[in-house]
Amino acid sequence: MGALGQARAGPGTRLPHRVPKAVPYEVYDIANNEGYVSVGLSVETAEFSVASIRAWWEHLGRERFPNANRLTITDCGGGNSPRVHLWKVSLQKLADETGLELELCHFPPGTSKWNKVEHRLFSFISLNWRGRPLASYEVILDLIASTTTSTGLKVYARLDPTIYTTDTKVTKDQIAAVNITERHRTRLAPRVELPNQPSPSFIMTRSTVIDPRTLRPGVMTA
Repeated sequence: MGALGQARAGPGTRLPHRVPKAVPYEVYDIANNEGYVSVGLSVETAEFSVASIRAWWEHLGRERFPNANRLTITDCGGGNSPRVHLWKVSLQKLADETGLELELCHFPPGTSKWNKVEHRLFSFISLNWRGRPLASYEVILDLIASTTTSTGLKVYARLDPTIYTTDTKVTKDQIAAVNITERHRTRLAPRVELPNQPSPSFIMTRSTVIDPRTLRPGVMTA
């Protein structure tokens, strides 16, 4: 696991010399202008996404927000798509572990680039490692953690050595046990130009709330 503040391996951890695959997952803290990047070795899955959020909470979030009882997460698809059952089941485990109510706000199709993680964090990471050979995981972590901006962005990096697979099955019982409430709300969103379609001023976004099961009975609605 990468040590906070610098992209180095912790005691007893060895970084592989070769980089067959590197999968970054970014967490961006809007309030503190901080990024936390987990670099995986295998594939982006819901379990990897939640593991990255869990690592951020354990290393930074819990200290930054000691009185928090709710965590709001925006997501855009991939391993953390709202259609992925494993994403919700994994988040339930995180909610139970932390006691936090998790609120998920899903960006509508075609608007993911408005997610602040794209233009406040990952774009600057891309600029920082542009033209440099990513020859090892240590180099990747160094370049990520050395990323900064004139507005004071700080980035922390860690290596996640867990090998995730895409064949994890979720049972109906696991889905039924998720303490989840889904609702729709109207939010103002930037105007998005879509070919042959009017540009909407209002876009419906789906908000999902996942509570720790120990807090109150769960309700699941379609």
